[in-house]
Amino acid sequence: MKARFAKIADAPIIYTLINNYAEQDKMLFRSMADIYENIRSFVLVEQNGSEAKALGIKKVFALTLEPGFFKKFGFKTIERKKLPMKVWMDCARCSKQENCDEIALIKHL
Repeated sequence: MKARFAKIADAPIIYTLINNYAEQDKMLFRSMADIYENIRSFVLVEQNGSEAKALGIKKVFALTLEPGFFKKFGFKTIERKKLPMKVWMDCARCSKQENCDEIALIKHL
């Protein structure tokens, strides 16, 4: 896989993708303004490479309702409370905050 940081031009597809899954109750809704404001926090993944390794990142994580997708790429399940505190900023806005059903996964590079 190859990863790269999102660009402004990627915002509409990110918006569509996220909100399509949000309508299925699989993600949190994100406004276009929020996506533009946080565009550098989005990473797009393609086949044949991994930018995270090149940046010296030792591990990546995900919160998801679809763990099987991530497990196909070598992610392992961990306890949510082991994730960095920065993750909880999104959780503070979530309507499911008290009854979170997302699964935390991590991949060591």
